[in-house]
Amino acid sequence: MSTGKLFNTARMSIIQYNSVLFEIKRLLNEHGIVFNVPLQLRSKSDFGDIDVITTCPREYLLKIFNYPTHHYNDGVLSILFNEKYQVDFVITSSEYIDIDTHFHNWNGVGMILGLMYRYFNLSFGNCGLKYKFYTDDKHHKFGEYKISTDFKKIMKFIDLDWNRYIIGFDTKEDLFNFFIQSKYFNPLYIFAITSNDRSRLKKRNIYHEFKDYVFDKMILDGKIFDAEPKKQICDVDGYFNTNLQTWITNQRIEYETKKQIHEKFNGDIIMDLIPNLKGKELGSFIYQFKKKHKEILLITDINNLILKEYELFSRRTNSN
Repeated sequence: MSTGKLFNTARMSIIQYNSVLFEIKRLLNEHGIVFNVPLQLRSKSDFGDIDVITTCPREYLLKIFNYPTHHYNDGVLSILFNEKYQVDFVITSSEYIDIDTHFHNWNGVGMILGLMYRYFNLSFGNCGLKYKFYTDDKHHKFGEYKISTDFKKIMKFIDLDWNRYIIGFDTKEDLFNFFIQSKYFNPLYIFAITSNDRSRLKKRNIYHEFKDYVFDKMILDGKIFDAEPKKQICDVDGYFNTNLQTWITNQRIEYETKKQIHEKFNGDIIMDLIPNLKGKELGSFIYQFKKKHKEILLITDINNLILKEYELFSRRTNSN
């Protein structure tokens, strides 16, 4: 979440924070809104904003708060409450409100948990634990498999003490030490971020504080566990009762099939054969061709078939 910088508001003392939060809760409760407020570190004395996780649509939130100065981006509605305090409403669904709240708890649980789960080649975010299947260039997501939104199981799978989490945390050091105790904590892997991660994490102070804390204390002996991907997937399937391994196999088959189809039949090939076919007309021809010929990989002389189908396509287009 932002730290009051969106509207350039002053930071709130703990007294101001509690007072504003009381008013926010009162208004939401009066309108029967489902919401959670993420837990804050107990030693925290000032705040840039107030975070609220809710299932309420943004239009209704704006109505409740009498259409204040606001900004909406990627599921987060930020309002200027009483023209003085920034309040960020993270809008989610009833399915994800609990996991989304845990993600935002204690000023960094979700971010650190996400870093640790990369060790399993998994992704943890405010919608739970997932596996993302990427194309060969590693930049484009081809498919996504939802593993779990059970936060207790998600924590315990990587050896994090659920009972300790429930007690909560006074300071950032308490929070950092909680994650360090996991037998799967390996700082040399966790902080080996990609260029995409670097741009995303650059503004997350908690990430840099965590990294500095770990390396300042020279906690560099993270234990290496079995990094064989197949074993990791089997572990996931067994613990979460999922069918991830089969899903990945099917995704790989589907992806490779689509790659082969694209290599055999694509816009560049068609334009080489029919140079005057471009733009929307080209898109329409490709769509109709694929609709009619679903087994493209079985076609032996596809260039000849493209030319024949284009003749029919041209006649229909001209007759219209």
